[in-house]
Amino acid sequence: VWRGHDVKKRLEERTTISNIIDNGVAHAISSGDLTRAIEWVEAGHSIIWAQILSLRTPHDHLWTQYPDKAAELEALSRDLDNGGPDSYYISPANIPPIPLRDKAAGYRLRVNKYEKLVEEIRSLDGFEDFLRPRKFKSLSQAASRGLVITISVQKGVCMALAIHPDGHITHIPLENLSYKRAQDLNSK
Repeated sequence: VWRGHDVKKRLEERTTISNIIDNGVAHAISSGDLTRAIEWVEAGHSIIWAQILSLRTPHDHLWTQYPDKAAELEALSRDLDNGGPDSYYISPANIPPIPLRDKAAGYRLRVNKYEKLVEEIRSLDGFEDFLRPRKFKSLSQAASRGLVITISVQKGVCMALAIHPDGHITHIPLENLSYKRAQDLNSK
């Protein structure tokens, strides 16, 4: 799901790849790798939201060690957040409007520059996982005060994964829930 597309296109892409994500989660569960299943559920279901939030998240650790990179990232993030392909610009009467095609091309160039900068930051010592999906160790902290449950609804099988405060994961088959029933519940 490429950040350079507008949100509508990214949501369409997310729908297209959701079966791949769900199949990967099911495979991880069937092979007993519940930790990976949790990571994939989280990363897969929050792709677009994570992209949007990454533009608005302060990076204090980066500022203390690499202020030039942090300043460049902050400027690019602000620019992308404010001027994405979903936004529009009403030009004053005396200034001709920027053609939408040119605006979109400029946005895509800035996205490429942002992605290149993030890769550069990941090459820096201590920043290898910068803006990457969170690992289970980090995700499991959400369960420190109580159970966290994620539900995976697929056409063939529905299941839940429960993360306990001690980090243990329980796989719960949801035999009485079908894909169609989940869709019906979701539409209410």
